[in-house]
Amino acid sequence: MRAIKFVVAASAPGATAPLSRAPGGGAERPASAGRTSNLFGEVVMTSDSAAALDPAVTNPEHYQVVFENERVRVLEYTDKPGDRTTRHAHPDSVLVVLSSFRRRMYAADDSAHDLELTAGKVGWLAAQQHAGHNIGDTDSHALFIELKEGARTETGVLGPVGPAVR
Repeated sequence: MRAIKFVVAASAPGATAPLSRAPGGGAERPASAGRTSNLFGEVVMTSDSAAALDPAVTNPEHYQVVFENERVRVLEYTDKPGDRTTRHAHPDSVLVVLSSFRRRMYAADDSAHDLELTAGKVGWLAAQQHAGHNIGDTDSHALFIELKEGARTETGVLGPVGPAVR
């Protein structure tokens, strides 16, 4: 599996950040709101960015919340061949693959990474932002078990890692 690094560009002192509007309207705010970089240059998601890019909000036709408590949230994901998602974010999560499928993942810089997921496998999904496209000929079905505690640091790897990926 090929790792894709996210590039974090720092603004020049005094530069003005571009503005973006939160999903569903709302006040304009700097596009970088909700994200910051740690000492290592890794993008760290804050609760502000996680809420704005919540897949259950940005892609409700594909992501359904099936369980939630103070420690975890479980999302069920489904789609059909050819379906695409808009850009969204996941905190650190465990991915449970319920059907085998092929996806093309798009990083923040729109570079693509293809992966194949195998039914019955489980993998780790480090916090990340991406968009996806079902490029296979089967429906996708998976569960995301999102962790609510601890750091949410993007690692630059798109998609899950571990035995879920062939």
